Amino acid sequence: MKAAKPALPDLTKEIPAALQVPDSWAESFGNDDPDINFALGKQKRVAEAFDGLLNMRSNRNPHSTAAAHLQEIDKHAKRVAEQSQKHVEEARGKLSERIVALDSKLTDELGKDDPHGAETRQALREMDAAERTAYVRQAISSGNRRVISAVLSAPAVVSGLQDKDLPAFRAYAAKQLFPEVVAEREKLEKADTFLHEVGQHALALAAKAAPNEEQRQAFQAEQAQHEANLLKLSGLD
Repeated sequence: MKAAKPALPDLTKEIPAALQVPDSWAESFGNDDPDINFALGKQKRVAEAFDGLLNMRSNRNPHSTAAAHLQEIDKHAKRVAEQSQKHVEEARGKLSERIVALDSKLTDELGKDDPHGAETRQALREMDAAERTAYVRQAISSGNRRVISAVLSAPAVVSGLQDKDLPAFRAYAAKQLFPEVVAEREKLEKADTFLHEVGQHALALAAKAAPNEEQRQAFQAEQAQHEANLLKLSGLD
């Protein structure tokens, strides 16, 4: 009875969601932003590359030797991993530029000092801690640009606050005063996080797709048996 040829395990059921291309990605991220559309296009190319890699693993060329089959898979897995990282880096680069630009815009807008900023900060310093915090929060809630500017345009200490207070106040003020900018940033950051996951999963799956030592030994045994059979047929054994 002829021994079955060794085969690499099927990985199609182990493909993570980040390396698949359902229509829901476009619905999840929206399709009205060119840089997000570009990123999703890159994610699709990564996913398609892995489809090709896994298809190669599952469908061995009948004319290839065991050694050649493994070598082709190993080489292709490395190429797919490298190309995937390039796609991810290119997409994340565009997203990052946009995020940095929005952060800079928010910093500039929120950091503009008010002509009466010094007086406002002095008044804040004269309050007790609980009153001061409540006052600043109320000012942000009501969109009081005078107080917001006075607090966010100077070091925390000159308003009687602590450094740890400012990031939360800044984020709250940004959401209150520039909700569209914050929403745009959040959407870009969500896409950037997704692309990061794509890159991490791509490296992991490429490593898993490449033949391991146990699989190499099984294919080497097949190759040795094949060569022994050829010698036997030729009468040279």
